[in-house]
Amino acid sequence: MTTVKAGSKKEETRERILRAAARAIRKHGYEGVGVADVMKEAGLTHGGFYAHFESRDALPPIRQVQNRSRTSPGRSRRRSRAKNSWR
Repeated sequence: MTTVKAGSKKEETRERILRAAARAIRKHGYEGVGVADVMKEAGLTHGGFYAHFESRDALPPIRQVQNRSRTSPGRSRRRSRAKNSWR
């Protein structure tokens, strides 16, 4: 996988997708959420998902996604650099 530069537009979009995924997962459960649902929630196109993740299964574990949505964007960036096991 490629490394995403901290503070870049790509990282901001990735964080936006992760926050949208967390909201959708909390609302519908992991099995009830598809890529189209996440991207609609994020206000992005379905195909754009694949610029950030190889597949739906490449999203981080549910707990990490849910925790990310509860942090501020700056805090989540710091956390993602420190705990980078799922990128």
